[in-house]
Amino acid sequence: MIRIRLILLAAITVSTQFGLLAAQATAAVLPTATAHPLNYVGNCPVPVEFVGHITTTIPGTLVEYRWERSDGNIGKTLRATIGRAAIPPDTARRGNVTDPIASDNWRLALPGKNGSYSSTLHILTPFDIRSAPAVVRVNCRD
Repeated sequence: MIRIRLILLAAITVSTQFGLLAAQATAAVLPTATAHPLNYVGNCPVPVEFVGHITTTIPGTLVEYRWERSDGNIGKTLRATIGRAAIPPDTARRGNVTDPIASDNWRLALPGKNGSYSSTLHILTPFDIRSAPAVVRVNCRD
């Protein structure tokens, strides 16, 4: 299975919490999205799962995000703390952490409605950044 992945990098200042201790630090956040399957030929509609991951350089980074589809539909805004399980007791030791987030599940295409469809992972906070669109190509048999 081939996975297409584009990584976007942005540096920002975020507040993270380690127990009762709060620290100000600069974090990099990387959103990625993939479609499963990437290509489909068969009976329609077809269920497609768009899977997202968010990587951050600071464990415990709180993000708000949503899925945006190529048909114009926008998912509800969700929240996640990335790397919650990786928060070290010594805040001087930091490393990249990646967490999966809630997937976007979409039933695509009706017979005669072949084409490419996509969903993009849009991080709203702590700053505004989008993944590359995760694209699936659908060829429905009549």
